[in-house]
Amino acid sequence: MTNERGSRALEKRSIETEMGRTSKPYKMNYTSPIDIPEHLKREGFDQYWERTSIRGQHDSALDIALVKGWRPVPIDRDPTRMCDILGRNPLSSQYVCQGDVVLVERESELCAAENEKSNKQARERVTTHAAYNFRDPKNHTIGTVR
Repeated sequence: MTNERGSRALEKRSIETEMGRTSKPYKMNYTSPIDIPEHLKREGFDQYWERTSIRGQHDSALDIALVKGWRPVPIDRDPTRMCDILGRNPLSSQYVCQGDVVLVERESELCAAENEKSNKQARERVTTHAAYNFRDPKNHTIGTVR
């Protein structure tokens, strides 16, 4: 058996020889299915997608979000969205859902207050815990072998 094909280095590939492949424009306006549509965004509110289940098993993340003041966005705010006619997600008949996630929203002031509280708590942990006290080499334990 002989190989009639030459080496890759000898092949001449260029845009001119592959016009059939490159003449089709790439689709650059891709929209992710989990991007929040502009017509659902409200002034003064933060929104995000919260999971309701993982691989079909109920997850408590939505319950925790509801306790923190997040509220699901009602389906009547998005007239273009259809509910799940197969009944796979019972929330989709009442709220804006995409697969196993539901769109939730909360006032921006509450979000800013929660972020400030969380950042303050993290700063206190790092600055007061002995393991992170890098100013006193006798106290910190990160990166040391004992």
